[in-house]
Amino acid sequence: MNKINIKFLKEEVLESLKNNQKFITKKIYDNQDNNRWIYELYGEDIYETKKYYIDDFNLSLDQNGEYSNVDFQNSILLYETLKDLPAFILSEERFWLWILLEKGYAAALQAMPIKPDSKVFSHHWLFSGGNRRGLMYGVLSRCFFRVKLSIDNTLEDKYELTRYVIEKPERFRNLTWRSYSNNKKIILGVLKGQKKAVEELKDEKTNLYKEISKYISQKASTKLIDVMEEKDFEDFAYYKYKELLNDSN
Repeated sequence: MNKINIKFLKEEVLESLKNNQKFITKKIYDNQDNNRWIYELYGEDIYETKKYYIDDFNLSLDQNGEYSNVDFQNSILLYETLKDLPAFILSEERFWLWILLEKGYAAALQAMPIKPDSKVFSHHWLFSGGNRRGLMYGVLSRCFFRVKLSIDNTLEDKYELTRYVIEKPERFRNLTWRSYSNNKKIILGVLKGQKKAVEELKDEKTNLYKEISKYISQKASTKLIDVMEEKDFEDFAYYKYKELLNDSN
């Protein structure tokens, strides 16, 4: 497979995008079929080429405009392509803007359409809410991180939990807003506990997941996370979901 260098959007271009968000939003809306507008505005030399290489890739589009039909395969492709890059690159806003503006432009717009008066560019392309929030909100960066945090090599299908969270984002979304969002043993444990409880009770109420994420925060603050196991968090989520469901019924 062809190898390509990764790139970062240049600082001065990023600053201009941030200072002209309404104008840029309109530009994207008016140019959804191609990304030439960015070069027409800033010239051809808008990226810094880095020494790191990845396999070249193309994200899929759904012919009927239903991005949910290609969400899983695109998320897996992003993860498998980028997983070996250093953490400082995977957490860099300018790297993800290269992905969005160059490699995943059409897919990003199908996944989350942009209208002239929308805040999608600000909230889901730029890291306007801070680095961690930006990564978990990013229209494509979140695809990578939900795979990274849900892949489990101990399962027969290592992507079982990835399918679970992509099928209904509410199962995962509240966990990403917490301070423990990058702690994989917590995330895996909670997802397994929720899934186990729902399958056993055959009743899913996604509004309960917010309460479970709060509950885990309370438990994590009163116990030593380092000495707790994934199974502890699985049990927390499992029993708390059953309790909440019983109360709601």
